[in-house]
Amino acid sequence: MELGATVMGLFVCALAHILEMDTYRYHGHSMSDPGSTYCTCDEISNERQERDPIERVRKLLLAHDIASEKELKDIDERV
Repeated sequence: MELGATVMGLFVCALAHILEMDTYRYHGHSMSDPGSTYCTCDEISNERQERDPIERVRKLLLAHDIASEKELKDIDERV
């Protein structure tokens, strides 16, 4: 996992950013599509454990000393 690029402030506007989002569909496309045929319960459970985006960001914030456990816990309690 890598956090963005470092650039001099004057050149920020010259950067182009491309984001590739690797997502997982937990549910069907709509209320009339339950999505139960897309994957098994075990697959969903595994995806949530291995690729949960909130947990991944939490780990990045801690690893890069951007936030402490207490700060993140306080945020969780407010949300």
